[in-house]
Amino acid sequence: MESVNVIITTAIAPIGDQCERQITSVSPKITLRDATDLALAEHRGDLASKEQLDTLLTEAEIIYGFRFPKNIIARAPKLKWIQTMGAGVDFPNDELLRSPAVMTNMSGIHATPIGEFVLHVMLMFVKQAPLCTRLKQGKRWRRLILQGYALRP
Repeated sequence: MESVNVIITTAIAPIGDQCERQITSVSPKITLRDATDLALAEHRGDLASKEQLDTLLTEAEIIYGFRFPKNIIARAPKLKWIQTMGAGVDFPNDELLRSPAVMTNMSGIHATPIGEFVLHVMLMFVKQAPLCTRLKQGKRWRRLILQGYALRP
């Protein structure tokens, strides 16, 4: 069985065991390596980490991350897909644009949470939740009339 080599290079910290299990559960063909620590060390100038990362990148077919190693196309000759963790993509240079690798982002990932948040805040202000909270904190219990509804905070 031929494997698909996936490298993870987040910007801050490794993605964690649960996310790794979720990715590898997609197919038994996936070989996953979280290279976040190596990418961060390389960014700080650690040459040993750069060499280790280069070894991983030579076999990488998919890279998932936020910040990508420099010269990624030259260092990852088998690269087919780059998935960013952000909703937008900043191309550091034309190298990525000219490469055959597909680059995708997470555009739209925040649509539902933002919509839910907007509705939450609208209801919170319509129902005067900040006032109710202040009254409750002050242990003042009085009836509020809001748009035809009687509330007892």
